Amino acid sequence: MKVFISMLLMMLVTYSQVFAIAPLNEKTIKEAQKYGIDNAKVSLGTFLKPWLSYEETSTKLDDSAEMAYVYTTYLLIATDARDNRINNKKVEVQDSEKIIVDYIDTLSFSIKLLGDNAGFAQSLVAVIEQGDNSIKAVKVLPQTAIYNEKTKKYMVQGFVYFKEDNIDINKPIKLVVGTNDNKHCFYFDLAKVN
Repeated sequence: MKVFISMLLMMLVTYSQVFAIAPLNEKTIKEAQKYGIDNAKVSLGTFLKPWLSYEETSTKLDDSAEMAYVYTTYLLIATDARDNRINNKKVEVQDSEKIIVDYIDTLSFSIKLLGDNAGFAQSLVAVIEQGDNSIKAVKVLPQTAIYNEKTKKYMVQGFVYFKEDNIDINKPIKLVVGTNDNKHCFYFDLAKVN
C-alpha cells in the first residue's frame, strides 16, 4: 500500500510539472479550439483579454497603456482555431498539435512598451520574479520602436521567452522588462490562466 501511495504522489508531482498552465491533452486542445471558434467574431483585444496584464503603474487600462500577454499553449491553439475559422479553414486536432511543438516547455509573452525616445528599448532585458527566484529570459525579440501619435511616445512591441521548467506554474509571477529608461512590471497569476 505504501508503494502505491508513493507512486500516486510521484505521478501527481510529475503531472503538475510536465503540463503548462492547463494539462495538454485532446480534451484541452478541443476546449481551446472551441474558444477560438466561438470567439472568432469578437475583436482581438476581447479575445485575448483573459491572458492580458497591464503595466502595474498604468493609470488608463486601454490600448494606450503598456501591456503584456502570456501565450500559453491553450491560447496558441485558440488563436490558431480563431484564424482558421476567420479564413474558413477546417479546425483539426492534428493541426493544433503541430503548432504547439515549437512552444513545448516555453512560456512566451507578447509585450508592448512605451518610452520617450526611439532607442529606449535597444538594451531590453526581461526576467520573471517569483518569490525569491529571478528567472532570465532565454530569448528577447523586440521590434523597432515607432512613434505613437496617440500616446505621444515611442512604442515597441516584441516577444520574450522563458524555459517553463524554471517556473512554478501554480504561483503568481511578475514579468519585469528593463529598458534604457525604465522598468516595466506585469503581474500574472498563472494558476488562474488557461
